[in-house]
Amino acid sequence: MSQTPHGGGARIHRAVSATIGMIVSAAVAVFLLVDAFWRGGFVQGMLLTPWVLLAVWAVYVFAYAPHVRTDATGLRLHNVLRIADIPWGRVAAIALRWQVEVTLTDGRVLKAFGGPTQGRPRKPRRETPESDAPAVPSAVRDIAFIQEEWERAQERGTGDAPVRIRPDVPALVALFAILTWTLTSLLIVSPWA
Repeated sequence: MSQTPHGGGARIHRAVSATIGMIVSAAVAVFLLVDAFWRGGFVQGMLLTPWVLLAVWAVYVFAYAPHVRTDATGLRLHNVLRIADIPWGRVAAIALRWQVEVTLTDGRVLKAFGGPTQGRPRKPRRETPESDAPAVPSAVRDIAFIQEEWERAQERGTGDAPVRIRPDVPALVALFAILTWTLTSLLIVSPWA
């Protein structure tokens, strides 16, 4: 998991594999689009572009966008097409099962599909003389950091703002635009048009 500073003391917890997957898929998309425009011309490139963008959108929404963000006011669970903003005052417990689970003061449990995840157990490796302690998995470090942020917020005192759960509007707008472009390209090349 990576912990990336993000303005104002906020930290984003996201799997490194998600970032790598997004970079690779964007690079492949650029290669395919350049090739389509180069070999097929402008019209052919414009007809193929929405299909490539749809694949990149899927990688973004299902792999890269989900994350856990923490700051002084609370935490954000950004899941697939859904965002939950949780003030620290509404958090009753934070645990790491298969993914981060936040129990709210009203009893609801919200799960994060991005962020620290419990992976499969590592193979034991031979200890070297310079390291007597076994390595701590990054997910354990990340969940400890999130829990420390929560404890610091409790010491400072937290407000009782409501939990906000909303759709991921930018991702949905992008999907609508890509699907409209895709349907338009289908109508252009269909034999019934």
